[in-house]
Amino acid sequence: MKNYTKAFKTYSEQISLLKNNGLIVHNESYAENCLKNYNYYRLSAYWHIFRRKDSSNKATNQFVSNTSFEDIIKLYEFDNELRLLLLKWILKIEINLRTQTAYNLGQINNNPFSVYDPSIFFRKFDHSALIEKIEEEVRRSIDYDFINHFRRTYYEYPQLPAWALTEVLSFGKLQNLIYGLLNNHRQKITDSLNISTSRMPLFTIQNSYLPSYIDLLVKYRNICAHNGRVWNRKVTSLDNSEANVLRIDSKYKDGIFSLIIVISRFLQSFGHLEEWKVEIKNIIQRFPNNIDIHHYSLLPKDWDEHPLLK
Repeated sequence: MKNYTKAFKTYSEQISLLKNNGLIVHNESYAENCLKNYNYYRLSAYWHIFRRKDSSNKATNQFVSNTSFEDIIKLYEFDNELRLLLLKWILKIEINLRTQTAYNLGQINNNPFSVYDPSIFFRKFDHSALIEKIEEEVRRSIDYDFINHFRRTYYEYPQLPAWALTEVLSFGKLQNLIYGLLNNHRQKITDSLNISTSRMPLFTIQNSYLPSYIDLLVKYRNICAHNGRVWNRKVTSLDNSEANVLRIDSKYKDGIFSLIIVISRFLQSFGHLEEWKVEIKNIIQRFPNNIDIHHYSLLPKDWDEHPLLK
């Protein structure tokens, strides 16, 4: 442990520091404008791969030869495009999962409020903690017209029927709810994902694996929503068996390839696989050609040969 001693630097001082560390800056006015818009600290996540390594393979502050500020911005802008595409399709999957969850919860014991019944969840699941978090989210959503109407009209508030509740839950809470359901109740949601609407081979999603696939989507959704780096980020969610079902090699299970395949598998059930395939391939083709994406990220060289992407 040590005290933080780095001092504030103006934009011109930030540029001078980068140049002193060996970065080529062709246009200082352009560089300053980028720093004003994107933030030095945010961009540092993108120039990390351009830093020299010392004898112990630890990154130094010095840049490798011929690295330019424009190289870093190209990588940043690629990642931004990728992030927006991923978020677009994750949100579509999220809406479908909300719909399927609401539809199936409403059928349990013909009870619109079944989620508040601990008997539909497995015994060791912390149902009371889930309900406490759910009611917090409901109260924070009071500005929604339908929530306010329900509060003024029905005695059950802050409890909500399943079809209203699933509209206000965070994606993470939805995942937690699905995870806690007894197998026979979760199976109905899983079954909705095991109907193929394409000619591609359908890799059957096992009921016990569904929460982990959703968890991967939740983690990347949150990264995307907060404008985080995605192209080479390591995100742990799937174990080897969960990855194997979707033909994902274990060495690639914690990165962007897993996400691409999980999105592909969900969209196959929803009928949007072909559109997604075109868009994700077009984005990856625009990756800066002076960087080896396969070296720095968990994307195999033959990634587009996966059966879901052919």
